Amino acid sequence: MPAIIPVVEGQGEVAAVPVLLRRLLGDRDALDIGVAKPVNAHGFGGLTKRLEHFLELTHWRPGCGAILVLQDGEGGCPAAMAREYSRRTTEAGCKHPVAVVIANRMYESWLIASLPTTLPGAAPYEGDPEAVSSKAWLDSRMRPDRAYREVAHQPSMTSRLDPALARRCRSFRRLEAALDFLIECIRTGTTGISPPP
Repeated sequence: MPAIIPVVEGQGEVAAVPVLLRRLLGDRDALDIGVAKPVNAHGFGGLTKRLEHFLELTHWRPGCGAILVLQDGEGGCPAAMAREYSRRTTEAGCKHPVAVVIANRMYESWLIASLPTTLPGAAPYEGDPEAVSSKAWLDSRMRPDRAYREVAHQPSMTSRLDPALARRCRSFRRLEAALDFLIECIRTGTTGISPPP
């Protein structure tokens, strides 16, 4: 079975992103496509500095059908960052389809957009989930005896995420479009990069 191999920023996403992608693939009747264990870039700087290295590692993994690069925007312009990564991917000569998604501002923005399901009992967040300091905001909503920790909380919160609510975030809609692109490439045997450089 061909698989999408995510390249992610940290350990929290290593556990959480496959949960999210399998859910979205199921929603698309694309269970003929697997999700492999993500490649961990060990931080924002690791992926920024060594993108080509991680693409090369991913390229040679058995069953690789496509690559999804997912990184937090950290306050940068997601569209500009994605185009720059696409340019570098093109120059690296990657042979598999690649989609780049930059979460605006962080992965946690998607969790906040779906707050009534990701944090049961919480009221919906009425503001712009992509405009808050999401990790600090989530930390302030946790029980007094538990701080928000990516590795501990991202996977369980992601398993409860409601895509319909998360679509409030433009970057989540971008993730869904990127996934649709990769599904099409795998099924038609074509390659390409999204967004175009």
